[in-house]
Amino acid sequence: MKLKRLSLDMLNACNLINLLILIWF
Repeated sequence: MKLKRLSLDMLNACNLINLLILIWF
């Protein structure tokens, strides 16, 4: 369950980074 939570957080972080990249570029 903790591993699932961790992977979900990593996916969320990737989405945030992609969003920032879209905004800046």
